[in-house]
Amino acid sequence: LEAFNIFRKKINNTELHLFGNGYDSKGDNFEHMKKAGLNNQVFYRGEFSYNKLMQELASSDVLLHTSKEESFGNILIEAMACGVPVIAGENSGAIPWVLDYGKAGCLVNIKSPQEIAEKLELLITNKKKYKEYSINGINNLRNRFTQKIVCQKYINEYKRIINESSTYI
Repeated sequence: LEAFNIFRKKINNTELHLFGNGYDSKGDNFEHMKKAGLNNQVFYRGEFSYNKLMQELASSDVLLHTSKEESFGNILIEAMACGVPVIAGENSGAIPWVLDYGKAGCLVNIKSPQEIAEKLELLITNKKKYKEYSINGINNLRNRFTQKIVCQKYINEYKRIINESSTYI
């Protein structure tokens, strides 16, 4: 929220929508951020059904995902499938790998509101960069995360394990 407030000083006509458990207008997060003065143009939307959340994502301009840790991040894949560029943590678990080490999404230090704000500004103001991340995200998804590709990787791994274990029998 600090990053969004920095960003809004340059580009005022923007909104931040927060989704998920604890991010509704009656939750602790809302009250805490209200006291800190960080709720201007921030909408606490709460929990949604999967289908409704995907509709919301598809109509978004950017996915800002500042999680400290992520084991995989299906929401990153879902954003790429919608052509929505992603900004996420450079040291947040599997995120760099999922975003092809910055080719398919902006990687940032999530502890730096200034850096996050700069990436938001870049994507919102630079149509060429926006389109580049959007296309690279879609291509990353097609080249690494389709059902066929993922299933084949599992099959290859099973074969490798079987081959290795048979040498010990």
